[in-house]
Amino acid sequence: MKKKKNIRFCPNSDALKGSLVLGYVENEKVEYFNEKVYVDKNLKAIIKNKENEVRKYIRFTHPCMKSSCKHWNNKCQIPESFSSLNNKGDELNTLKKCVIQDECQWFSQRSYQACANCQYILNYTKDITI
Repeated sequence: MKKKKNIRFCPNSDALKGSLVLGYVENEKVEYFNEKVYVDKNLKAIIKNKENEVRKYIRFTHPCMKSSCKHWNNKCQIPESFSSLNNKGDELNTLKKCVIQDECQWFSQRSYQACANCQYILNYTKDITI
């Protein structure tokens, strides 16, 4: 029997083949969907050439590209910077579990600290800065 690959998802990606829509932005915070919503060809057609604009309102997730990503240096550097961010008063025990938490690269590195900050990471361009 083959061993299943341990695939981790980046909760902050472009809308690539195999991506999911993780949630939508409302009041400067990501509101997560309760079920997996796949990016299909119809959605890709809608957002074609408008991805930077769409990213103001929709958060995508995709399997982590690890060393192919500019934020990777033996691990993802985005959640590593969370210790310098404020959690905006979120209590860790009240955080809503998102649909990728068990497979999330950020969660695997920073546990609930990643969740507390993830919802406030908003992107208005493909190049995010923390």
